[in-house]
This record gives sequence, C-alpha cells and structure tokens, in this order.
Amino acid sequence: MTLDQNEPSDVFEDFVVVEGNPPSSSKLRLCKHCECQFEAHRKDKVYCNAKCRVYASRPIQNSLHSRAKARKNADFFDTALLMAERLYSLPPCERWV
Repeated sequence: MTLDQNEPSDVFEDFVVVEGNPPSSSKLRLCKHCECQFEAHRKDKVYCNAKCRVYASRPIQNSLHSRAKARKNADFFDTALLMAERLYSLPPCERWV
C-alpha cells in the first residue's frame, strides 16, 4: 500500500497538518474553565461544553475562600491534635485498652 502525498491515510487522519489559516479561525476560542481550544458556533459561547460551564459556576470550596470552612478545618485539626496528645501521653501498654 502506498500513500499519496496529497491524501491522508486513515491511521494518521487526526495528525494531518494543514498549511495556512483554517477556514473558521475567527470562531476558535479558549474555554474559560479548562483553557482548551474549541470552535464556537455562537458568538456568546465561552465554555467548550456543558460540563465546563457547570464546573465554572460552582463556588470554590476551600478554607482559603470560606471563613466557615476555615473555622471547621481549624476545629477539626485542633481536635485531632488534642486526641493525639492524650493518646501519646499514655504509656504504650495503656493506649489500646
């Protein structure tokens, strides 16, 4: 089987390099969430798919952005530290009774 220089094979179909500008280069955009390149069929489309749109609209849930989450984490780690201090202050033979 010989390959023509002008016709791409089935195996390498996704890897064909086209010289020049693609026909719809003005419609190519970057997704605001995952930053992948996609072709926008509408001028107001900013996300590549519905999953990215939903994930981008969710609030960030970590202790850097939420006072309540930071307080909950601090209470959790203080309790864990207190339990560890009590456990390891006992002699090893009395720890697991």
